[in-house]
Amino acid sequence: MKKLIDILIVEDNYALRESLADYLQGAEFDIRCVDDGQELNEALAKRACDVLVLDLNLPNEDGISIAKRIRKAYPKMGIIILTA
Repeated sequence: MKKLIDILIVEDNYALRESLADYLQGAEFDIRCVDDGQELNEALAKRACDVLVLDLNLPNEDGISIAKRIRKAYPKMGIIILTA
């Protein structure tokens, strides 16, 4: 059985987050979504991901500081940064 690529989307804009998740949903991707850095921490505590799709403009903690923190904790995780 083919392993799914686990993608975690961090985006606070509901419509954009859901559109991106719908677009990426497919046979090769397992998509999870969260709103901010705190929810990201909780999601990663339950299960790491292969790729993080990260918005730059998030409430409480910006995408750059999240990316730096995640890179230290998960050096092999792919990080894709996007912004509107």
